[in-house]
Amino acid sequence: LVKAASARSQELAALRADLEALRARVGAAEDADQARLDVFTTASVGTLWADDGLSGLALPGGRPAFSVLGGLDLELPFGGGRASADAARARTQLAAAEARYRARADAITAEITSLRVTLEAAVDQIAIATETARLANELAEAERQRLLLGTSTSADVVKAEQTLREAELRKLRAAVTELTSRFQLEHATGALLDRFASVLSRRSS
Repeated sequence: LVKAASARSQELAALRADLEALRARVGAAEDADQARLDVFTTASVGTLWADDGLSGLALPGGRPAFSVLGGLDLELPFGGGRASADAARARTQLAAAEARYRARADAITAEITSLRVTLEAAVDQIAIATETARLANELAEAERQRLLLGTSTSADVVKAEQTLREAELRKLRAAVTELTSRFQLEHATGALLDRFASVLSRRSS
């Protein structure tokens, strides 16, 4: 039930999307705060078109007509920089978002648990009210029989019938509470919408 409620929660879906975005932001910020080593290479070629006395790939003075330059470029981040602050801020935002997600997930779990407990209590109350109504009916019938035998009074019969009506009323109230609790639980888990959708589809067909 909790999984079903969590799956249909639009708020949790939005929080999960925020978490993914913040995790990506933290990764990018932490990468920017790391040491960086770049390898670079440059190549150049030169020639003199007007000097036909040079042979091959050569320039005056015996210099080569091409050159290649390579090297390493190392960047070391030091404390107090902007990259470190951005990474720390991103981690803080991610931790806050994770806390919000856990809090909302816990709230959904508590809500579903409370609805389930309420439904189970309502089912138990129906059983108790049904048994009470049965006993009240037996008592009312017994009083009516005693009245016919002359061992009881009409006041006792009226009192027994009033007790029966109250027991029947409690039974109806328990049934309404059970039905309402069931609807609330099914609504929270998405089952209520699925049920009515299937009913409407059958009627339309």
